[in-house]
Amino acid sequence: MLFIRRSIQESREEYDRLSKLASGDEEVSMSKLDLIDQMIRQLEASGISPAQRFEINLGTVGLTSREKDVVRLVREGKSYKSIADQLFISERTVSKHIQNVFEKLGVSNKIELLSRLEIWENG
Repeated sequence: MLFIRRSIQESREEYDRLSKLASGDEEVSMSKLDLIDQMIRQLEASGISPAQRFEINLGTVGLTSREKDVVRLVREGKSYKSIADQLFISERTVSKHIQNVFEKLGVSNKIELLSRLEIWENG
C-alpha cells in the first residue's frame, strides 16, 4: 500500500508540474489526455495491477462519482438497462452519463473508453 500511495503522490506532483507548465506563459500546451497518457506510462513502469491502474486513472480524469459508477459497470460488460436497474436510474440517464464521459475523455465508443483507462488485462 505504501508503494501505491507513493506512486500516486509522485503522479500527482508530476501532474501539478505539467499543469503549471501548460498554463504558464510558455507556448507549451499539454491536454488532459496527454497528461493521462504520461501517468499511465509511469504506472506501467511501477508494476501496479490493471485493476489498480483503472481505479487510479478513473480518479484522475474529472468524472463525477455517478459517471465513475457507470464506467465501472460498463467495464463489467453490463447493458445500459442492467446499469439503470442497478443504479435506480433510467436508461436515458445512463446514456447521458456515458455521453458525458465520452466527451470528457475524447472518445467515441466503449472500446476507446476502456482502452483510454487502460483496463485491458494482459493475459
